Amino acid sequence: MSTLQGALERSSAEDSDPPEGLHRRSPGSPLAIGEQPRDTESEEPRDTDVKELRDTEIEEPGEKRGFEEELNQAIFFNNWRKAKEILDENPNALTARIDSERKTALHLVAQYGYITMVEELLSLLPPKFLETRDSEGFTALGLACWYNGNTHIAKCLVNKNSRILAIPNKRDELPVTVAFANNFQEMGRYLYSVTPFDECLKGCPGSKLICHFLQAQRFDIALNLLQHHEELLFVHEDFFETVAPICLIATLNTVILSPSELTFWKRWIYNCQYQNT
Repeated sequence: MSTLQGALERSSAEDSDPPEGLHRRSPGSPLAIGEQPRDTESEEPRDTDVKELRDTEIEEPGEKRGFEEELNQAIFFNNWRKAKEILDENPNALTARIDSERKTALHLVAQYGYITMVEELLSLLPPKFLETRDSEGFTALGLACWYNGNTHIAKCLVNKNSRILAIPNKRDELPVTVAFANNFQEMGRYLYSVTPFDECLKGCPGSKLICHFLQAQRFDIALNLLQHHEELLFVHEDFFETVAPICLIATLNTVILSPSELTFWKRWIYNCQYQNT
């Protein structure tokens, strides 16, 4: 009898409970922590947190919010037709920051090395926009130098606005320095040939570039740069490294192949020291 009564009580309790998951939120969902109870029957369907945040922003006339992720996907898969549809539907998408690192569409296509998409976007953008930097200080050119070393993309960007050659990242590295540091030799040589010496290859950026040349044993380019700016030999880098090019040269004994090269570097150092006294 007691067994039957217990079974009936359990059955009654189960009938009074709602079906599993009807009024429950999954653990860790945005609505599970610190939210007041809602009437689930009258509540409108909700999208993700990002959508909720966007709904609080002021919507521009004719702009459809929520395009960022969709545009990101179109760019990632190199789908220009889809990307162009999104750009046409959303007036601000062309210049909007569309990821967590504050990159624009141009940043991303340059980073991925998509030549056609770079050319298409450049036809829509004003030259000044190419100077836009992401959260790490990279322009679209800087990202191409870091990720893929595509010389054609570099030429397209520079032809649109040559001022980007002189824009460093947050580490004070110019695009030409980034290209050589990542061993993109063809791109590096091109950028070196068009980078204005007097405007940007001075001080710390120039010192960093020489140090990269010395470490890569590109003594020909290092010499060419020093002939324009001898003072760079004594400039210390001011980010993580604190070594001046002259100190780096002093450690090159193991990589210099002949006594004549060593003699040349000694002569160069002594001449620079004499001229700076």
